[in-house]
Amino acid sequence: MSAYKQLVMEKLLAPPSKESLLNFISWLDLECVGAGVEAVPWQILTRSIVAAGRALVKKQHFASGHPVVLTLQAAEAYCQTPVPDQFALYFKAATRSYPFGSGEGCYAINECGFPGCQPGSGCPSGAGSLYSIARVVGSEVVWQAITAELIPWLKEGDEKQLRKKAGK
Repeated sequence: MSAYKQLVMEKLLAPPSKESLLNFISWLDLECVGAGVEAVPWQILTRSIVAAGRALVKKQHFASGHPVVLTLQAAEAYCQTPVPDQFALYFKAATRSYPFGSGEGCYAINECGFPGCQPGSGCPSGAGSLYSIARVVGSEVVWQAITAELIPWLKEGDEKQLRKKAGK
């Protein structure tokens, strides 16, 4: 198991709580800064948003044309093909569904302990979107959705791709 994969797995094995989610948001935000959108941290973030987004859509009963549903579809397409063009489509959809997804807007979470929109606040990458979702469905629900999505993906993932961290 690669060292990076091990690090991610350790973070995901934290108990479901608001603190675990906030720590993950800060860590992921820092990981995404400077990394290309095809890099593993962005894939982890987007898969996390997909997982949490499914819980949000279920709780809110959003219709098929709702901006959050459209963003979720664009995020899923990026997860299937993590290339810049797919990310651009996801980013555009996320901008229309702010604060859901990694789009234009401020995603800073004061509870992360980083002032303003500094890296680690959840803002630069849009990772703070996860906390916006948690405010609706609950931190534990979001954390459980993230771990249920990511742990199998990491276990089944291509080791070569998991080691690749563009810009790091």
